[in-house]
Amino acid sequence: MTATPTLETLAKEFSVDSDRIRVLFEMLDAGLSASYVGRIRREETGSLSESIIRRLAYRREQLVELDRRRGTLLRQLESAGVAE
Repeated sequence: MTATPTLETLAKEFSVDSDRIRVLFEMLDAGLSASYVGRIRREETGSLSESIIRRLAYRREQLVELDRRRGTLLRQLESAGVAE
């Protein structure tokens, strides 16, 4: 499941409703391909094209990885006694 701040960021970047993005990621996480979702499941995603779906998925990966790195850095700083 994708965190709400990530969904909101993607909604702003792509000018798409966050609920539609949530539904899209649920379908992708369930194993449906971007091409299938873009062509067959258009109603649920608001007619997002296959290329937009792929870009959304890629950008989600980037944001999740960035959040992971941020968490790692914060833990390292806390263990070193730098961040409080």
